[in-house]
Amino acid sequence: EDIVLAATGHKPGEKVIENNVAPTCEEAGGYDEVVYCTVCEKELSRTPVTVSAIGHRWNEGEITTAPTCEGEGVRTYTCLNDRTHTYTEPIAATGHNLDYDEGFDATCEEDGVMAHYVCTVCEKMFEDEAASIATEEDIVISAIGHKLAEVEEIPATCEEDGVMAHYFCTVCAKMFKDEASREELTEEDI
Repeated sequence: EDIVLAATGHKPGEKVIENNVAPTCEEAGGYDEVVYCTVCEKELSRTPVTVSAIGHRWNEGEITTAPTCEGEGVRTYTCLNDRTHTYTEPIAATGHNLDYDEGFDATCEEDGVMAHYVCTVCEKMFEDEAASIATEEDIVISAIGHKLAEVEEIPATCEEDGVMAHYFCTVCAKMFKDEASREELTEEDI
């Protein structure tokens, strides 16, 4: 009769990692732990292992669109694990930084400017602290023009100088030869 040698049994080797898929920020990864026989190389076991998604690690964000007085800005955050992953948050508009300008009165010859506010950032003009927008036309006070009064001629005498006929402005006291030409006179002229 034949002599039967008993089977020696498999000799398991070290675990081997196969089918390794690295996890991403948003998706799980995994691999198989496989054990082979060191003698016949038969696969003895295969255990799938799941590795959880690693999640995002966001930087502190950078301003990619600066806010303005009236418009929102944007802050963009980038994942430190995968720079292709980003998200944004709005940054509130800064609002106007108003500075009061008391303006100045119009004169006979020069335009004036009404009291108003000016934004120190965007330089827009406003009628009031509620930031009601003003245009140049809204705040300019037109020159008022001369208000002329006639001075009649006073003839010279033997002992006193006379005064020639002329006009003077009742607002600014400038003197003029006549109403039409607005040729300005000095004390010596009259």
